[in-house]
Amino acid sequence: MTLFKVREWWEAKRTGESIPSTLGVGNLIDQQIETSQVIVGCVSGLIQIFQPTSQNSQDYRREEDLILEQQLPAPILQVQCGYYTSGGVSGSQQLAILHPKQLSVYQISREEGLENQGDSTSLSLVYQHRLSRSAHSFLTGNFGGVKSKEYIAVLSLDGVLSVFEQDTHAFSRFLPGFLLPGPIVYVQRSDRFILSTSHYSLESFNYQDLATSSDGKEDQGMSTGRRVTPDWQLQIGEPIIQLQVIQSGDKEEPGTVIILSRQTLTAVFDTGVICWSKRLDFTPVYLYSYPSITTDKRSVSLIVSSTNTLFVYDNCTLRWAAELPNTPHSLCRGKFWDHDREGLREGVLVILGEEGELAASYLGTDPTLHTAVPPDTREVNYEETDRELARLSSIIRQTQKEGLEKQPNNEIPTLQVDAQVSSQLEMCHFASKLFELENSVPMVGITVKLTTTIPVTKLRVAFLVTSPVKLSQDKISISTLTHTETIKVYAYQYEVFPVSSLDVKIVITYLNNKSIPQVKQLNLSLPLSLVVKPCPPTKDADFKVTLGTNKPAVSLLDIFPEFVLDSSMTNATGFQLFGGASITVLSSKTSQRYRLQSECLPALWILTHEIQNRLRKRFRTGPDGSTDFECSYTSSLPLQEFYTEIDLHMEKRKQLKTSLDTLEQRAAQFRAIEKRLLARFKDKTPTPLTNLDMLLEGTYRQVLSSAEHVENIKQEIDQSAGNLACIVRLLLYLSQLSMNISQEELDKLSCALSPIFNHDQEQGWEETTDAGLTFILRTSLAKPGRENQGATPISLEYPKDVTRLKKHISSVVDRIHKGGKVQDISVAPDTSPFIHEVTKDSTFGDSFDQDRDEEPLSALPQPTEEKEITPIGTRFGESGERIRSARIRSARSARSGMRSSKSSRSSRSTSSELEDTGDDVPPDGPVDLEELERDLPPLLPIVKKAIESPLEIFPTPQTTADADGW
Repeated sequence: MTLFKVREWWEAKRTGESIPSTLGVGNLIDQQIETSQVIVGCVSGLIQIFQPTSQNSQDYRREEDLILEQQLPAPILQVQCGYYTSGGVSGSQQLAILHPKQLSVYQISREEGLENQGDSTSLSLVYQHRLSRSAHSFLTGNFGGVKSKEYIAVLSLDGVLSVFEQDTHAFSRFLPGFLLPGPIVYVQRSDRFILSTSHYSLESFNYQDLATSSDGKEDQGMSTGRRVTPDWQLQIGEPIIQLQVIQSGDKEEPGTVIILSRQTLTAVFDTGVICWSKRLDFTPVYLYSYPSITTDKRSVSLIVSSTNTLFVYDNCTLRWAAELPNTPHSLCRGKFWDHDREGLREGVLVILGEEGELAASYLGTDPTLHTAVPPDTREVNYEETDRELARLSSIIRQTQKEGLEKQPNNEIPTLQVDAQVSSQLEMCHFASKLFELENSVPMVGITVKLTTTIPVTKLRVAFLVTSPVKLSQDKISISTLTHTETIKVYAYQYEVFPVSSLDVKIVITYLNNKSIPQVKQLNLSLPLSLVVKPCPPTKDADFKVTLGTNKPAVSLLDIFPEFVLDSSMTNATGFQLFGGASITVLSSKTSQRYRLQSECLPALWILTHEIQNRLRKRFRTGPDGSTDFECSYTSSLPLQEFYTEIDLHMEKRKQLKTSLDTLEQRAAQFRAIEKRLLARFKDKTPTPLTNLDMLLEGTYRQVLSSAEHVENIKQEIDQSAGNLACIVRLLLYLSQLSMNISQEELDKLSCALSPIFNHDQEQGWEETTDAGLTFILRTSLAKPGRENQGATPISLEYPKDVTRLKKHISSVVDRIHKGGKVQDISVAPDTSPFIHEVTKDSTFGDSFDQDRDEEPLSALPQPTEEKEITPIGTRFGESGERIRSARIRSARSARSGMRSSKSSRSSRSTSSELEDTGDDVPPDGPVDLEELERDLPPLLPIVKKAIESPLEIFPTPQTTADADGW
């Protein structure tokens, strides 16, 4: 930040759509009057030449300042003035223009007009060279020590340096190690080219070496040639932005190359020796250097930063800084005629902006008209200041203690989001594995409309769905949103296994106009017809789920109105998952029950969930969505099928682990063989390969086979995880209906027995589920007096088998069935039954919660010499140890009481009988979780079907008078 600004002396606004891309300054018209012209070239091929003059301080630019404007047939890459003809320095300068495939030299001529007509300027072609390679840039100089004229060297994009001696092509040479074109300069004293390379270094090439290293091919189309070597190399270590050369007039003094890199300004002699270096604390974008007029052997560097600031350095010393009106693209210096002074104005800065603004400016200052207000000299009232400080401190403490109260937000939201799912399905045209089994796959559009009245930035929209559903685009980024933007994505089924959820979660993040991050979330539901289609019902099935309700049975045609069903399917209809199993839905004619049956247990979940939701919406009574509709389930839970799917999922995980180990071994073998072969190929003395090439090919095939096997197992794991997620959701839902679990308890149970599978994390579903169920068994579902007494820590290590997990699932279901409540999972120390008796004598007194800032310092307890002060962290540790000891003592006393009561009932018992009758841990023994596991009930016996047969639910008419009619 600087207080000074660059003062504009002359400016030219951009006209038309062509944006200037290159800038040049030189005397092209009259050598007797040392005034400069400004040449501006555009990518569109437009060339403009200005003669800046100023008549008064109010008129910066006149129309006649534009002396030439002409459209050239090719884009203009670079312009430069010099003596490019045989006339030498005695004549006027010429203009060299570089096009992508052509180098042209023009002569500028000016004719005086007759009487009141103005002067006319014309552009005539002197000579041109066709380039066989795409050009990048060119430079001019007295190559080879030539006098009174300048040669041109063109650098191509592929690293060929072509030298033209006026209208004759001299030679073309490949530069060694060339990757990307960069800045290049010519040093006249040593007759050498210095250019930057892609590995952040400088290389120097002598002109005579380039000219003499010829293989007889002097045309531009050369494809081979003797590679030259650099005279010296200098590592810079940073990307080089620009090079400028300060020519030396003395043969004994070396020339200086000014290097502008990403964070450094460096001066290097043409011999490769570093002169000085300056670390920059800003991001540079452009450099212009010239020799100092007042002091010899010093250079002045003008550096433009990314913050539109011009820094003036005298060697490595900062002398001046000024603010620029815009971001410059190029910068030059020139001499222009000033009518006010009736003389030349030298050292004027010509600045070309990124948007095409052209200005001639100078460094200067304007006297400030603002007079600083004298400071307030009144005396400070310390008592009033102390009262104000106390009041503010009280407000801060109150806010920290109670928290910020939520105030009603009456402001209009910055971003308004409207999202909806299309009611019409379309034919899917995205890749899907269902096309292997189905002729047509549906997809549905999701439209999100974003509206804002205030510009927001860095907006990101993320869509989250559950596999096997997939989106055409799950993440969309918008850099800046000013008005309204509509986003549309498509959802379709990609994998071939049952879907566990049709929910779509939309998360929108952005930065508001105050650069504060904001988040919005929306939830949508996909239509059921996206994953199922109607089919004929079936009579027999292995798995059946029967739901009882308190409302009359509803026709299936009314429950599923979006499907085209036959009129005869009022009480029985069939649905089929795309590429999967079929499900039959039955509605009882005489009772208030519904039955779903299928050959695949996971396929029952999605329709069971949909029927329950649709019936609840149908019998909605209150305006707030409340309803008296209730469902019930009285059969047994499908635990055995659940355990079978867990075993399958765990088996697939073990196979994946084994396959990954095999792939790692084969990849290591492949790398070892590659190293052996590389060593053989690098050896100067040829040696036999000893069948290493055959071994390499065989190992490569094994690596491909192992990688393909890993991909197949991952797909099988995804399918098993999808089936397991459906069974978990079905099990939780049936448990809620059969065991009368509240929604709050179900949410807590779902956190432990989660239906969400994430294969990207290190721990699998079995480890996290076992840890969650173990925590529930130790806390809310623990036996009375044994809460949180497990000494064995909960681990998330890879399990050897799932026996422990199945045992914990059975224990949780059994204890909930016996009346256990899944609540107060997070057992805090203040809610423990032992915390009060321990903390009565704690070192923390009742005054701990009081506001100690208002107490005087003398009221605080003072340390004494006899009593050692315990650090506060140690107090917490001692308190925790006392709490744990109290819990263990209480548990042991409870066991001791149980043991004594048991001994009193048996009047005659020997010591050996006492040891054999009880398995309890002695009162002074350890407390471990293993004892709790021994008390868990055994697993349910394995039966063929997890859910009873229809005859058990619906008795025959001979045994029951009010039998259901299906």
